[in-house]
Amino acid sequence: METLITMTGWVGTPVDFRITKDNVSHASFRLASTPRYRRGENWVDGETTWMTVTAWRALAEHIEDSINKGEPVMAIGKIRTQNWVDNDGVVHDRMVLEATNVGHDLSLGTASFRKARKHRSVAEASFAAGGSDPDGTDGPDVEAETGYDASAPEDEDSTADNPGGIVRPSSLKGREAVSKVA
Repeated sequence: METLITMTGWVGTPVDFRITKDNVSHASFRLASTPRYRRGENWVDGETTWMTVTAWRALAEHIEDSINKGEPVMAIGKIRTQNWVDNDGVVHDRMVLEATNVGHDLSLGTASFRKARKHRSVAEASFAAGGSDPDGTDGPDVEAETGYDASAPEDEDSTADNPGGIVRPSSLKGREAVSKVA
């Protein structure tokens, strides 16, 4: 059984975002947490605990787009140990927090949430930017992902002759979902 921990603190480094050789998104940053306590009539800072926070896939991409050095955050995840050997042959290890959730600490400020678009693979993102098609067809499979029927007639009025309320726009850009009218 694994235990999740929560750590709050301040982002101490810029986010390091990378794409692995297997086309998987990875992000990491250092998180500093300094306890404060009263000594007499004064507040005193305790020892700062530094932790490397890592994240994979969509969470890594969201961290890259949302988190900046100096911001207060909360990170939830599993403690892992990373081992490596340096150039002198010395073995090192450190604990890292493999995040399952990361967000701004709203006890110290405000934030605005923006729902992320559907996660796209690196190959799909390359295609959207004009690269080669990842699945060998002439474009993204919009119909399969959104239920949009390209052969259906265009319908400006989402309710007239359209019992499902599906809006069929004249152009469907990229992988934008077709909205259902309430």
